[in-house]
Amino acid sequence: MEKLPLPALEVLDLIRVTETSRDDETAYDTIYGHHENELTQPITTMTVEELQANQPGFSETWGSSASGAYQIMFATLGDLIEAGACELDELFDADLQDDLGFVLLQRRGYDEWAAFTTDTDAFMIGLAKEWASFPVPYDMAGAHQWVYRGQSYYAGDSVNRALITPEEVWTICENARNGREQEPRVRDHREPAGDRMPLRKPERIEPRPREDDAA
Repeated sequence: MEKLPLPALEVLDLIRVTETSRDDETAYDTIYGHHENELTQPITTMTVEELQANQPGFSETWGSSASGAYQIMFATLGDLIEAGACELDELFDADLQDDLGFVLLQRRGYDEWAAFTTDTDAFMIGLAKEWASFPVPYDMAGAHQWVYRGQSYYAGDSVNRALITPEEVWTICENARNGREQEPRVRDHREPAGDRMPLRKPERIEPRPREDDAA
């Protein structure tokens, strides 16, 4: 496992807190609806194969297969396996989840954004398409209807809405890309503890499994 680029870690911090409402290690054990305490073992102790075998049961029982710090769906995990991003016998631990989160960032334009060949608004659209809790940066056609700045890309399904403002996302992404210290910022588990303040915890609105444009 290679250490991820700092700008990616900054963005992953933001996604992790927004998606799970948790700013510590427990984010990695989170499943949809915060039913992780009802499992016989934490998902971070499962292999990728074991987790994927359990995800259909998550959907049947609780309404979604979303798992881990980045709320990875059954179909998304299957696609990541097929693409060679992880092996079936790997533990679905914090490090692997960060690595998979980074792959999802790359699929949504991270490399071009980090290289300054696209702007932060374009990157925010990619984030909004991958994570329903993230807002679009301007008015545009969404998955189900015309959506306005600050809404979820998946607004209109009576379930999803953005849990963070576009101003917050834009500022954190811009600071990350330009190497400016985030304040507040969540400490990443790969880094030593510091004096940084945690991100605010947004209200949790559970996303519905989606077919449109998800990785």
